[in-house]
Amino acid sequence: MTTRCAQPAATATLPGSAAPPALAALTAAALTSAGHHVTGPDDAGRLLIAARLAQCVVIVTDNADAELHWTPHAGQHGDPHATAAMAAALLDGRPCPRHPDAKAGKDITPKGIAGMDLRAGGYTVALTVHTDDYYYDVTAEITVTSPRAPGTAYLTDQGGLTWHRDYSRDHAAETWEPAYRAWLPDPPAAARAIADTITRALPPGQGRAEQVCALCGLSLSWCRCLRSHPAQPAPAA
Repeated sequence: MTTRCAQPAATATLPGSAAPPALAALTAAALTSAGHHVTGPDDAGRLLIAARLAQCVVIVTDNADAELHWTPHAGQHGDPHATAAMAAALLDGRPCPRHPDAKAGKDITPKGIAGMDLRAGGYTVALTVHTDDYYYDVTAEITVTSPRAPGTAYLTDQGGLTWHRDYSRDHAAETWEPAYRAWLPDPPAAARAIADTITRALPPGQGRAEQVCALCGLSLSWCRCLRSHPAQPAPAA
């Protein structure tokens, strides 16, 4: 059973693999220019941003779809107030107030605390329940949107956060003659917009200089690959 926040790790492009999407490569360059330590993209457009407490995977397609998957490392569930603030920064950049009743120790789940904060900030918050009729289990997450900007965020009790936004709405051009066609007139501008949103939510300097696995994209201290593999050094902090 998987949740929306359990996503494949980013990997570096390996010899012989297909070229990564052009917009993903431009986004990686923009994130690096902003001060992030970035690995990738791979041929699926996945990037890994170095972070101390979580695996941070960004996926960018040439259709200008962007996703961010924030998955805390084992034992690092994080602060639900901080998770709410990250979701708000990704959605529209507004500060997220703390709900006066959203406090740990009051039998409120972490996603409940984050959801109450976000609702207090004017975001639309809904509870989504997933049932597993094979193992007879239930998981839940909250879905968050902003009335002020496009995009959706999903938060779990484990501190996981997934964000998705379609940037083609703001950056694509289209024509209907002689047949429908859509394209990005200025891909670097779209890449900068994606990078700016991510940097707003995840300021540079949270990464650490270390070696990462070129197969799974995790730092070697977290990698669980069972075969020998090349390591790729991250830039110095």
